[in-house]
Amino acid sequence: MAILQWMSLEDHSATLPTLLGLFVSSLVAFRHAALSDQPVRANLRLVLNGLGIGLGTSLTAALLMLLKTGWHGHLFPDFPLGMIVDVLVRAPAWGAAGMLVGLGALLACHTLRPRMAP
Repeated sequence: MAILQWMSLEDHSATLPTLLGLFVSSLVAFRHAALSDQPVRANLRLVLNGLGIGLGTSLTAALLMLLKTGWHGHLFPDFPLGMIVDVLVRAPAWGAAGMLVGLGALLACHTLRPRMAP
């Protein structure tokens, strides 16, 4: 619903498609995240999910910008090609940031986990 509502607005800012891209990529990552019995795989999966969310945010935001530009079909596009490419260029940085957030969540989980007394 939020994407359809955004498609009808005359908005030229990259903020909303980026937030929508973050939401969509987070939903996809959490949908495919499965709990593992092996702690090493679960730890790696948490970090890789962060990487996927970061990369997916950039790709989804660029796709949404491209769809809205094609949908409206103005003489002057809502999002010029240079703006869409700029979002795609940020994909490695956003992927690294997502991976660091996943690593931070992993470290927080291990730190806050109750310790068993010997």
